[in-house]
Amino acid sequence: MQTVQPNFETATIAINQTDSGWVDLAGKQLVAIVFPASMTSASVKYRGRYLSTGSGNVIAQKNSTADYQTSFAASEWVPLDVDVFCGVGQVQIVAASSEAAARTIILITRPVN
Repeated sequence: MQTVQPNFETATIAINQTDSGWVDLAGKQLVAIVFPASMTSASVKYRGRYLSTGSGNVIAQKNSTADYQTSFAASEWVPLDVDVFCGVGQVQIVAASSEAAARTIILITRPVN
């Protein structure tokens, strides 16, 4: 069995903001997210886009129109439903509330075979 080494990218939510900048997944698939201990929001949703232009679309749950959301505790590693992010070229993290300081979130990715 071949072992696949995870890769990571980072997304930063600026001070007094809810949205991170866009993160180019560079042909990789988002599989997990790690939240910093200082994160004050308790949940996030995601925007995705295939191209590097445009505002993107809120990513929905499978078989639903509801937003795909992740609830978490500080410093928590949260596995994601990889099917939801299939085909997403760039992703943006949207916190439920603004952050009092800049927050860097780790996005765990894997190569797309």
